[in-house]
Amino acid sequence: MAAWLWKESRAARMRRGEHGPRLTLLKRPVRAPRECHRLAPSLRSHASRHPPPPARPRRLRPDRPDRARARAQRPDHPRALRGRLRRSRSRSRARCGAHRHRRPALPSAAALKHLHDGLARHNKADYTGSLAEFEAALALAPDHALARFDVACAAARLGDLGRAEREIDTLLRLDLPAFAPRFEGDTDLAALRAASEGARLRARARVIEEAYARAASVGVSAVMFRPRPPEVNLGISDPRWLRAGVWVHEARRFVALAPEVPATAAWFDRARRRTVVARVDIADCGSDFCPALGSGDVSIFALGRAEPVATTHGVVGEYHLVEVVVRAGDAVWAELGSTSARSEVRRWDGGAFVIAAPPPVEAALTTLRVTPWGTLLSTQPEGLRVERSALLRAAGAPVPLGLGHGRGVHTVVAHGQRAVVVSSDAGCQCSPSEATLYDHAVSIVDLATGHAAAFESGDGVAVAALDDGGAVYLQVGESVRRFASIDAMSAGPGEPLAEGVLLTVPRNADHGCCGL
Repeated sequence: MAAWLWKESRAARMRRGEHGPRLTLLKRPVRAPRECHRLAPSLRSHASRHPPPPARPRRLRPDRPDRARARAQRPDHPRALRGRLRRSRSRSRARCGAHRHRRPALPSAAALKHLHDGLARHNKADYTGSLAEFEAALALAPDHALARFDVACAAARLGDLGRAEREIDTLLRLDLPAFAPRFEGDTDLAALRAASEGARLRARARVIEEAYARAASVGVSAVMFRPRPPEVNLGISDPRWLRAGVWVHEARRFVALAPEVPATAAWFDRARRRTVVARVDIADCGSDFCPALGSGDVSIFALGRAEPVATTHGVVGEYHLVEVVVRAGDAVWAELGSTSARSEVRRWDGGAFVIAAPPPVEAALTTLRVTPWGTLLSTQPEGLRVERSALLRAAGAPVPLGLGHGRGVHTVVAHGQRAVVVSSDAGCQCSPSEATLYDHAVSIVDLATGHAAAFESGDGVAVAALDDGGAVYLQVGESVRRFASIDAMSAGPGEPLAEGVLLTVPRNADHGCCGL
């Protein structure tokens, strides 16, 4: 039985004119001894009649400093260290910006007006006025990297090289492929490049480039994607903004590895450290037999290069395309098929694209297929290939899969004796109702026993990827989930990735795909 007790001095009791028991209320609960249990009622009644005196307020003498507060204010105190760590983390998050966890927000109309006015003043050599406009735009749109770059240019023109260095340093950390060439080539930054601040920026750029190379070696190929508004393209999810790079899950960050160029679809080839970008014009469905593809080209970007090492230069432009197919292994084949029964295949193996024959079917290639109705990406490793609803293995009998794996493109990822097979298809159905069809099927295969189990199937284009640790990334439509392993796929829904980060560009259903 617990009792609330305290001991009072005899003098204090005598001052109150009482001679009650020495045991009264304590400030902390204690376990009363057994012989005190019978006193509990009398103690409670005594406490109700005579509550304890209020605690004396703590007074600080000016000649004696508060030692506890002084210790807490020392720079090596744990409380100060925790505060310093929180401040450094917040500053690092500010430097990394919105690209760390989400795609950058679009600038508002007011921010764009400030940018337009700032550029007009900048062209007239009114650098003080342009800096004020650029700072106003950056305050309204902190995610807009070009506004930050314009601030750096105006500050460099005004001789504030320290401010220009800080802004360029932030941009290099955010997006090295986009802003390293701008730093080296923009005439507004000539004074910055010639000063000691420019030398420091080049040294930091080399360190950041090494960090980008490490991210490229461990990340999973991904794209940062923003679709066009539905009213622009009548429901077709054509990219308005697309960057190719990798997703580094340990840092929860998308790292762009290719410059910001017009693109319809892209992927990063980690084994060969290059980015393949396909740009295809998609018609706006203003006429019959639509959607349709216009001219297109395929470009190859090396890691850290702002200019492509090779491109097809839009060799097909005088007629509409049916599809664009890119197959990549040690070499890259770009097949541009058209409505006039012409189909050009161009091959790149380190030099320029040259006309060549199609690649062999048995080759282990990554395939990107861009059609008017969808973008499909597939990867099949060496020794595993899907054909006629079965998984063909280098050793062993074919593993039969479900009916959903009989058509479309296929992705196979394997880790140990387990594999994930994803089949996707997209097309237009004009009868009995006009609509675009997207469907997928996912199965988990035990390569040791040759048994396949259906995981899921339904609407939407799907694709899968695997990282070095065996984690599986599964995209269905515009949603990507991460599973710690193939075996963990049946244990839960998986962890979603950041908004806008996808393995490939999706396509939404278009109910006017026939254009009739």
